[in-house]
Amino acid sequence: MLICAIQNIIINELVYFTVVIQDTYYSMECNFTESLRCSSDQLAQSSSRHFAFCETVLARLRVLHKTNSSLFNHNKAIFMKITICGSIAFYEKMQEVKKQLENMGYEVKLPPIEVRNGEGKLISVQEYYKIRKGNSDHTGWIGERKSEAIMTHFKKVEWSDAILVLNYDKNEVKGYVGGNTLMEIGLAFFLKKKIYFLNDIPELSYKEELSGMKPVVIRGDLNKIV
Repeated sequence: MLICAIQNIIINELVYFTVVIQDTYYSMECNFTESLRCSSDQLAQSSSRHFAFCETVLARLRVLHKTNSSLFNHNKAIFMKITICGSIAFYEKMQEVKKQLENMGYEVKLPPIEVRNGEGKLISVQEYYKIRKGNSDHTGWIGERKSEAIMTHFKKVEWSDAILVLNYDKNEVKGYVGGNTLMEIGLAFFLKKKIYFLNDIPELSYKEELSGMKPVVIRGDLNKIV
């Protein structure tokens, strides 16, 4: 797949390549188009090992650019990191959207797919969700896993360049956003991350707060993530 080639050739090698460029004429902000214009003469002052490395990377980039120029017109997507947020009830849809975004060149993180139950055994998040909803006592392992999940996802929000809130319909609310997701949106807002909503802002008691964090509503069109 093309994205695999992009990841293997560009993500693993171009990061090192830009460091080499920084040692000569360019900075770490050198983008794909600039990289493609770099000539051998401009790299002549590098060490022979760096020079050979750069030539190899440039050759591969030129081939990729020639055969897939449309992808390079959206080169920011290759390095953009997105954390998906939303209710665990939407987990299967989260996985589908994750694949779509990765095929577009984004690096994507989700809430955990598994947690450990009270006996230390791994269970799916869907099973955990059902247990939690059916148990009013959250003081034991159920509450502990909830705390762990909150902190883990907060770190993913911090890691990301943007969050995508998958606000599907739930509990007879169109575009549902729950308490956990509200906290994650607030954290993203505080950290000055881009905030995207898949669907319109829901009619909830905290709609004013959601609107105040200026999310970009993409109405199901992932191409509007920029």
